[in-house]
Amino acid sequence: MHVGGHGLAERGHPDHDSDERITHLYSPLGSSLRPVQFAVAGDICALAKVASAETGDTVSAREAPLLVETWDMPEPLMPVAIEAASHGDEDALSKSLAKVAAGDPTLRVERNSETHQLVLWCMGEAHSEAVLDRLREQGVKLQTVDVITPLRETFAAQSAGHGRYVKQSGGHGQYAICDIEVEPLERGEASNSWTGLLAGSSPARMLCRSRKASGPR
Repeated sequence: MHVGGHGLAERGHPDHDSDERITHLYSPLGSSLRPVQFAVAGDICALAKVASAETGDTVSAREAPLLVETWDMPEPLMPVAIEAASHGDEDALSKSLAKVAAGDPTLRVERNSETHQLVLWCMGEAHSEAVLDRLREQGVKLQTVDVITPLRETFAAQSAGHGRYVKQSGGHGQYAICDIEVEPLERGEASNSWTGLLAGSSPARMLCRSRKASGPR
């Protein structure tokens, strides 16, 4: 038989478009499988030991390869944060999670770049429990933790500030006046800053700190 396609959208892998030999063909009956010699249109059948196929692929005859378009799946909306029970379980968790995600098109796995948490996006509580049970059945030791929501702050309106710095302790004194203005940009635009000196010079570390204070947090 021929295994064609690239799995579900945005889940392609290089093992597709390959030929495999069918060793056994089954017809599901309840919780058991009945061996059959062939299957016709409309039948539900099961294949054993198909290494290169994933959910969303098309299985067809080798001499007449076909490709069925993938389908749109609902977006999972329930986040569940998990972590390995110990450092030694991290590798087993990663491998088992990859297998579970390959067979579950409604599961989305995300490593949050801001909180560094491993988050499973599920369809609901029952779905999340089923995913966790599958991982534990494979011998993975894990635990669920609270999902961290990153805090983001921004400027809602234009504002200005005025500061004065005076220091005299013998010799050359230090004197500076600083005016800072901030204003919101259009949603989605990256933050930017501009520095202007009317006279004298300003330490680079002070400019760096002012940009950091007014930048995204």
